Amino acid sequence: NLQQLLNIDANTYIIEEGIYMINPDKNDSEGIDDNRYGGLKFKGKSNKKIQIKGVLKAIPSQIGKGSLFRLQECNNVILCGNGTFQGDLGEVLKDGEFGTFGILINSSSYITIRDLTFEYFSIDGVYISWRKYRSDTDHNIQHHHVIDNITCRCNRRTGLVYEIGDYVVIKNSNFISNGTVRGAATYSGIDIEPFGDAS
Repeated sequence: NLQQLLNIDANTYIIEEGIYMINPDKNDSEGIDDNRYGGLKFKGKSNKKIQIKGVLKAIPSQIGKGSLFRLQECNNVILCGNGTFQGDLGEVLKDGEFGTFGILINSSSYITIRDLTFEYFSIDGVYISWRKYRSDTDHNIQHHHVIDNITCRCNRRTGLVYEIGDYVVIKNSNFISNGTVRGAATYSGIDIEPFGDAS
């Protein structure tokens, strides 16, 4: 499966065309509070490239707190490929409940996300986290990110959220109709929201 692919040690990972159903609730990860978020996990890797050509689609969340993809404690990773991250908005959630993030990035630096689409998530499309989860090896430091030519559309809350980050470039991207479908605050394309300190 896709998680087994991401677990191997390779320089480039390619997810070919097709629709891949991902369970955002299923999780066997270790760490403090890390079991709240499921989906695919890419953790502790450096100098890697992930090309996504297909559609990663969330199976509707049953617990109201999940993520399609987690990038954790990584350095110098490129995520690209003209693919789509597709959420579960409108499929199971009642008003006021949360559900699934598109990609949750935690404690990662020198990260590039380009040429990808994040749509119909019941929380945010791209979420750069200030310790949304914690692990034993988490240092809560994020810097040098490039967000280039992505599309975030029709996500329930926000297209792109930054809670912590330094040296961030966002360019050539579209943020369309976020917060308009059964919307929840912050109802925005981009939300820059400093949260706590980096200690």
